[in-house]
Order: sequence, then structure tokens, then C-alpha cells
Amino acid sequence: FFFQAEDGIRDHCVTGVQTCALPIWEDGAVCGLRVKTAVGLEEFPCRVLVDASGQKTFLSNQGVTGPKERGNYEKQVGIFSRVKGAIRDPGEASGNTLIFYQNKHHWAWFIPLSEEETSIGVVVPGEHFAESGMSTEDFLAWKLQHLNPALTSRLQEIEFTEPVRTASNYSYHIRDFTGPGFLCVGDSHRFTDPIFSFGVFFSANEAKMAAGAIADVLSRSAERDSDPFAEYESISDFGQQ
Repeated sequence: FFFQAEDGIRDHCVTGVQTCALPIWEDGAVCGLRVKTAVGLEEFPCRVLVDASGQKTFLSNQGVTGPKERGNYEKQVGIFSRVKGAIRDPGEASGNTLIFYQNKHHWAWFIPLSEEETSIGVVVPGEHFAESGMSTEDFLAWKLQHLNPALTSRLQEIEFTEPVRTASNYSYHIRDFTGPGFLCVGDSHRFTDPIFSFGVFFSANEAKMAAGAIADVLSRSAERDSDPFAEYESISDFGQQ
């Protein structure tokens, strides 16, 4: 959580308190955060509270924004890791991100990360994974060999270089994510798919717009508008209506 102090001079950053923090309200506007810390209950007043909690969606969980609306991939699960020895395209195309398709809701990604490592993941219905009875590592290795022949040919030997991880119920959208004294950025109001570079691009540009909107609000008087960040929300939410 990032704060712009009332005096416009001090900045605060409080992290790791998502489960013991509450927004402070005054006259219908968010005006700070109440946090339980090692020294007790502390209050951090501010003119603008920025929710950058990512998929923790702090302000939505607190009922400040709209509820988390699940998307079309609610019942999907992503199972992923990194591998060595994946075969890539030659030349300049060696760093390209590739998508391999099997059928609806069954696909895989192939993202070169370094000269040796490649991020590999499959996305399937959660029910399909559960019915397999396999561990996440066994399922990922099996699916990589049977999802798409073109993918299989690139993975003649599979050596995972990190533990296999999962992500489920990751598609969501939150409405009304700005208001008097607060705004959300990035995954705190919508899944931006950070696995791919365009997800990072969207979040970075949204943060840039948020910074401009905050600077505009702080340059004005302390009087709070009904929603000083409405334009930022409209631009950020384009295509989600």
C-alpha cells in the first residue's frame, strides 16, 4: 500500500499487512489505513490510497470497490515450471513466445527466459487435472508430451529447474475501482496476465496513468471530489464493459 501524506511531503509504503489492515473513512472518502504492526495499531492518514496488492485485491475484499467478478476462465488451472533443453526456432526467432493449442480450454505456453531456461505451462479445466489423479509435476510432464505434437518435438528431454506451481481461478474483473481518496492499479482490479509481456505492459502503463491522475489531484485543494479518478478508471477499464 502506498500513501501520499496529508502534508504532501512524506511518503509511506506499508507491505505485508493485507490481513491486518483496514481503510479509514471520513465523510464518505478513504482517508488512510489502520494497520496492526509490531508496535500496535497504527494509523496512516493520506489523501490518496493506492491499492497495488495484486491478486490479493485488498480494497475489493474490504468492500471499498465492487466485488470480484470471475471471468470465463474461472474453472481453469495453470500448471507451470521452467525447463532446460527446450528446442527453439533458429536465429532472431529463438526468443519468441509460442502458444500451442489442443482444443478449447487446453493450451500451453512456451516463453524463453534466458539462453538455457524456458517457462513452460499448460492451462486446462481444473476438473481435467483432478480426474487425472496425478501430482502436479507428473501431470505437467505428461501433458507436455500429449497436448500438441509441435510442442512435444521441442521437449525431447524435460528437466524442470524449479518446483512445479499452479494458479487457479485467476480470471477476474472488479468494477468501481476508484473513488474519493483511492484507486487500484494492475491486478488489484483485473487480471492482466503477467505471464506474458503485454500483461506487464498494460500494468506499467496503467501505473503511469495513475501517477498522473494522483499528481493532478494533489496539485488541487484538499477538497475531495466525488471521484477524482473517474477518467483514469474509464481509460483503464476500456474493453471490459
